[in-house]
Amino acid sequence: MSKFTKQALIESFLKISAEKPIEKITVRDIVEDCGVNRNTFYYHFADIYALIETLLMCETEKAVLCSRKEASLSAGCNAIIAWIREHRESFRNIYFTIGRDSVEYAISKVFDNAMLAHVKHRAKGQELVLRESDALLIVDVCRNVFFGALADWMKRGFRNDPSEYLVRIEGVFGDAITDAIRRSAALPPSLHEES
Repeated sequence: MSKFTKQALIESFLKISAEKPIEKITVRDIVEDCGVNRNTFYYHFADIYALIETLLMCETEKAVLCSRKEASLSAGCNAIIAWIREHRESFRNIYFTIGRDSVEYAISKVFDNAMLAHVKHRAKGQELVLRESDALLIVDVCRNVFFGALADWMKRGFRNDPSEYLVRIEGVFGDAITDAIRRSAALPPSLHEES
């Protein structure tokens, strides 16, 4: 029941945020739409921003599962994009109210862990030693490519479909992660790793 209630609160928020700017949404709006009391909201979330962070992390987790199921990085990225497309107005309100950094931070919590596991899995599959600092560097590059594509899509008013772009990136640069792992293994440790 608790998980259902939490999801119902998120769904009410999404419905309201499609019609109203985030800064004008109150906890009262959400609980009235959901049919629960304020205490129920505060049982699940500290405030509306905690709800937003949970929402973004949950959708990213679903995308990661999709990515693993299909064994494709672009599948996970496309799942996030599909969710954004479905909730375009809500996402736009979230993005411009709490800011790009906050949105990226919430999504990155899950995205980075999934990407790190993927990079380490590739290293193990190639029987290569991968330094943690280099693994994190590869994750940073992949995250920046994804968020760059997302930002460009938003700047164009969601007109173009970034899915094709991300599939093309994976096709053109698919082996770049494995190549980066190989190069990492051949490089000496960085200065901060030696000390």
